[in-house]
Amino acid sequence: MVYFCLIFVCIISSFLKKNQVDNIAYRYILLGVIIFVISSGYMCGTDWRNYELMYEEFGKEASFEVTDWTLEPFYVLLNKIFNRLNVDFWMFFIFIKLCVSIILFKSLRQICPTDKFYLSLLSFLSFFGFFMLIDNPMRNVIAVAITLTAMPYLYKGKIINYLFIVFIAFLFHYSAIFMLLIYPIVRSSISNKKWFFVYIFVNVIFVKPDILFQIADFVLVPFPFLSWKVDSYMDQLDTVAKGKLFSLGLLVHLVFFILILNSRKVIEMIPNGKYIFNLAVLFPIVFRMGLTSLVFSRFQLYLSLFYVVAISCTVSLFDIKSRIFYKIYVITISVCSCYQIVTSDYRYIPYTNYFVEKMFGKEYLYDERSNYNKIYSPYKDKIVFEK
Repeated sequence: MVYFCLIFVCIISSFLKKNQVDNIAYRYILLGVIIFVISSGYMCGTDWRNYELMYEEFGKEASFEVTDWTLEPFYVLLNKIFNRLNVDFWMFFIFIKLCVSIILFKSLRQICPTDKFYLSLLSFLSFFGFFMLIDNPMRNVIAVAITLTAMPYLYKGKIINYLFIVFIAFLFHYSAIFMLLIYPIVRSSISNKKWFFVYIFVNVIFVKPDILFQIADFVLVPFPFLSWKVDSYMDQLDTVAKGKLFSLGLLVHLVFFILILNSRKVIEMIPNGKYIFNLAVLFPIVFRMGLTSLVFSRFQLYLSLFYVVAISCTVSLFDIKSRIFYKIYVITISVCSCYQIVTSDYRYIPYTNYFVEKMFGKEYLYDERSNYNKIYSPYKDKIVFEK
């Protein structure tokens, strides 16, 4: 399977010697292959179905006017611009994923110590990358990529530049408001004890989150489109996720949370380490929120790169002999996470590639593409097929 081949190469690369890690040609070739695979996925994933239908609908509209603010206006405009240029949906879709992939991996390289890069890349692909770029919640991922371009301004304390770019991201996906709200937190110096208290507090209060949603709904009354989003996510609180006290993922991220707190000095020694630490330590807290409601799981993606870099830095906590065992632990967790994601249902396997299918002259109708993985995946669930 292509996903595990990429993961295997990342594992091997994480054990390269320092002079080999610095090999720029090798890094670019590997990243090029990864970007090609995840950017040009075809019938795998889920969200492309709705995005293709939306793209076709926007193509029928003559004006650039945005009338429905429940869908982010800049994403609507982006669709209309590409439609006006007569760009096929799949060329549009792949181009956007290509741009996002480049920003993600460039940002990872910029914030990650060279000797930790491949371990961070492994963790990112396993925990987040395949979901973000194969399943591809596109509006959310575009917003994540845009906020990453704002981070240098956050590091330099240029608040106006930072807020402006994040506001642009907000107009692609409303979840980007998260990066506006946490600005003062990321710029502050909060003690480890306070961070741990916040983690405990969130775990307790999110057992019964209903009142928080009611408060949020009240506060957002002046912004009806945001209030509508909160209401829709509130409706999605199911009996399984609501008030969930424990999951294996929660335990894994609790361990990483504690290790990151203990690695604070190591992390803060790298360039912009203070901000990387603050963003990373927020992730396990937001992850706990995400167990309760999907709305909070959207925020996790904004923290993903910083989290995996911090995880790779925790290796330095251990002595030389112990590091290999801890590294194997991180690799094992990453592989298990990857396996859980790609085998959870039909969306990832079989993997199909747009350019490969076109090269062999294969053409599929929308319904054929939509149902392809649902028919041929060994991990398909009970599915109602589109007609």
